[in-house]
Amino acid sequence: MEYKVKITPEALEQAEQAYLWILEQLVSREIANKWFTGLIATTETLARHPARCPYAPENGYFKEEIRQLLHGKKRSQYRIIFTVIDDIVHVLHIRHTAMKYIHEED
Repeated sequence: MEYKVKITPEALEQAEQAYLWILEQLVSREIANKWFTGLIATTETLARHPARCPYAPENGYFKEEIRQLLHGKKRSQYRIIFTVIDDIVHVLHIRHTAMKYIHEED
């Protein structure tokens, strides 16, 4: 089964903020662009078998199943946090692994 992947405006904004931070820290547009392109490609893999991804640590705080897919390497690793409703994967957040867990009010 093929799923449709929808990135929420909030998750897209978080991805853009991460891109800008990486660009600022590394002073290399090429590296930041490569990271962002990779993030989108990783997110698109959710169209096939999203249930392969483990539950996110904050899964117990929500009624829906909350899963995560990691992108990046140790220091710049981000969590793609999503839920699946019917045949749509909803990407809810894109957060650095060092950030606190989300709660329903987030």
